[in-house]
This record gives sequence, C-alpha cells and structure tokens, in this order.
Amino acid sequence: MTEVKNLLSKTRKTLYSWHEKGILTFFKIGGQNYYKTEDVLNLLYINTEATTN
Repeated sequence: MTEVKNLLSKTRKTLYSWHEKGILTFFKIGGQNYYKTEDVLNLLYINTEATTN
C-alpha cells in the first residue's frame, strides 16, 4: 500500500475511500493489501492528464 500511496500522492484514507467506491480495488493476502498494476497505472495516467491539462 505504501508504494501505491506514494506513487499516486494520496493518503491511506483516500485509497480506502476509492476501494469502497470501486475506483481502485485491492485484494488481501496475509493481511496485506495488493493492487493490480494495471489499475494503479490507469489512475496514475488519469491523475497526470488532469494536472497537465
């Protein structure tokens, strides 16, 4: 989660909120949250596009 949080420049609370809204889902293995690389990259792209336009 820390890597995703830092990459997207978002808080842990925001990531959980996005999970609840279905924006960025994760799955748990051994108590750790894991995100699909494709989903994270899509959000990163959207975030980058929004800040450059």
